[in-house]
Amino acid sequence: MAREGRLHRNVGTSALRVDLSWIDEAALALVDAAVRVKRELTFLYPAPAGEVAILLAAQVLLMKLQAREMTPCVGLLTSDTMRAAETWSQLRVQGEGLSVALADVFPCSRAGPHGESPWGRRRRKGLVVGRHWQNWPVDMVVVDCLGGSPPDSPVGPTVKVVADPFDPLLSEAADGTGLLWGWSESLLALWHDDMEVSAPMTVPFSIANNRLQAIADGIRTTIEHCRHDDAEACINRARASLMRLHGSAGSSPPRPMFTGLRVGWSHLCALSSLPCRPSEYDNFAGMPPRAARATSTFSAELAAWAKSLQGEQREYAFELSSAVADLRDALESGNPMAEALLEAACEPTEKLLVLRTKTAARAFHASLGGDGEPESIGSLRLTWLGRLHASETWQQAVVVGVPPRSAWHQLVSGLAEQLTILTVGEKEAMRGRRAYDLTRQTRADWSSTQLRTRAWRALFHEDPPPPPLDIPFDEVVTFTEGPELGIESDPFSPLGVLLSDDRLLLEEEGPADMVAELEPSGDWRAEVLAVEVITDAGRILLPEDREVDVFDESGEPTTGVARNLKAGMRLLVGRTSGRVGLLEALESHLKHRPDLMVSRLLLQDYQSHVYAKVAALNLSLHELHKQLRQAGCQKMDVTVKSWVTPGGVMAPRDFGDLSRLNDVLDLGFGATRIKEIYAAVMRIRTFRRAAGKALAKAATVAVTSKDYGRVDPETGLSVADLQEAVVVAMIQEVRTLAEPVPITLTGYLDTEAPF
Repeated sequence: MAREGRLHRNVGTSALRVDLSWIDEAALALVDAAVRVKRELTFLYPAPAGEVAILLAAQVLLMKLQAREMTPCVGLLTSDTMRAAETWSQLRVQGEGLSVALADVFPCSRAGPHGESPWGRRRRKGLVVGRHWQNWPVDMVVVDCLGGSPPDSPVGPTVKVVADPFDPLLSEAADGTGLLWGWSESLLALWHDDMEVSAPMTVPFSIANNRLQAIADGIRTTIEHCRHDDAEACINRARASLMRLHGSAGSSPPRPMFTGLRVGWSHLCALSSLPCRPSEYDNFAGMPPRAARATSTFSAELAAWAKSLQGEQREYAFELSSAVADLRDALESGNPMAEALLEAACEPTEKLLVLRTKTAARAFHASLGGDGEPESIGSLRLTWLGRLHASETWQQAVVVGVPPRSAWHQLVSGLAEQLTILTVGEKEAMRGRRAYDLTRQTRADWSSTQLRTRAWRALFHEDPPPPPLDIPFDEVVTFTEGPELGIESDPFSPLGVLLSDDRLLLEEEGPADMVAELEPSGDWRAEVLAVEVITDAGRILLPEDREVDVFDESGEPTTGVARNLKAGMRLLVGRTSGRVGLLEALESHLKHRPDLMVSRLLLQDYQSHVYAKVAALNLSLHELHKQLRQAGCQKMDVTVKSWVTPGGVMAPRDFGDLSRLNDVLDLGFGATRIKEIYAAVMRIRTFRRAAGKALAKAATVAVTSKDYGRVDPETGLSVADLQEAVVVAMIQEVRTLAEPVPITLTGYLDTEAPF
């Protein structure tokens, strides 16, 4: 259909004829063979193109329809269910005078949040899409691993699509009964120009088409180290401390230690990847996922965590905190990568600049005088690691800092014809080179003639066409190497296999995990008094003063404090993140709603000012109520208490009372800010009511092809999105714990074992 120009994709109001690359066509042909002989097949795809899994599912369904099967059905297991369902709805087949949507012939249904089949035990024609798999009644499951390996392993015929050569699924496919097929750089260099033929008047189906051409032509890579002796020494100290902590923790550290190691490593990476001074970066910082963490908090947080440890671990953690603080001071005196980027921005050739987070892009943009959204500055076009999967191929790209393990395959998969990686110091540059070479070599190993021959014989019961060529691995990286001391076996981090899955570092603003919290007094705490909440969905530890969202008897969300939770209440918890609270649980799904994100920022700032001011003034509730009454407030003392107590109402319901509270407490907000805060409060209250109704409806309807795409007009989320994002857990028992617990143990819904 694609070769004949009959495969279309609706994008906006346009129906575009799409062209598949020869790699796509080869994958489809191999899937045909795998279906016929009923063998499992894993692809190591050379570029991170998420739509490939959709193509494979469509190929299997059309093949079975052509074979006149009555109810052909395929499952798609993916971490990005929203995008998969949207892409499926865009595909159309053009015939003689007809244009038929693929979704009309093969309806797309969303699996339940735990992987339940939307059809029960019955079998229906179409596509099942889900994040989890639970005995779907389908002919085959296509597993999209481009965002990382899914938590479930389907039983029966499967086709897996992987882009990261370090994905553990590749080892399972090569060592077990499955088959593995990959395309190395050498194979693309040999065959791409001969095999790739673009149909006229078509557009590429995905970004993979241009990426493949860049790989075939050869990527010229330069790793450029920027000298800063003080910063280099601090990075080496911090890495040494992390290695000692890792060694003392063992291969299976408890959650507080594992989280501390990950947070410490994340803080070090954030500092060593800054495109500007830390203070300039902190002007745009906040809390993920709205903004990355402020570097000014890194050392204090790690020091508070260190106080909760014992023995040598305590000493190593304090050394880590000290090294991070010294690194920030060193970069504040001058950042050599900022100087290199300034020179690049003044050059005439347009380049893609890859930064670690969107916050880094905003900070760099502003540091050079930019205003508004960080799209470009000079000749540099700005992006960040979390958006690389959707980036086109560029002639030149500059990457700031050594990327985490999970990002390397995106850099070497045709992101740019000329790739420059900036690092602070020679040791970081050497580590980057080893990571770069290992990524390319591992991909070449998984794409070897031996593994491809094994797959060919199993699928076609014959020897592969001659000649079976392997082109020698070609070194194309430019690097001037100084003295090399203490080479580590793992070039990606000093934490070895502990952080083999570091996809959290690729989120838009980095991980949200913290090992300590900042109190209104300005002190940091790593341990808190907590309550253990036992629900029908599992157990969760919560700081006793944590504000949570619960459903009241009327079915609408309301705010409470963890210490006041009772049996029979329904607690709202993020299904995948474990985060407590409605907006917190939905944050990753609400990027299309900047009004809610801004509203929450305004509300958090307002509440922190209120709580801090009440504590600083040492004002009794009676005195506060008296002063508000004198200012014209008519509310009872109980209502006033809820305005200034954590877990009470967000803010006064009446604008006049909000203004009076601002004046009495001397919060310092002007008239415009008070109006903004009031509008934010009303916006969040409206959203909570709508989300509560939508959640109640989502709990009672089946997520069938008819329902999964039904979008609630107020929340902007479909029924299936809400079910996947939020758990409504019925509280069965609440226990107050006698001793403080590490903050790292709180906020996680444990569905298996007690704490």
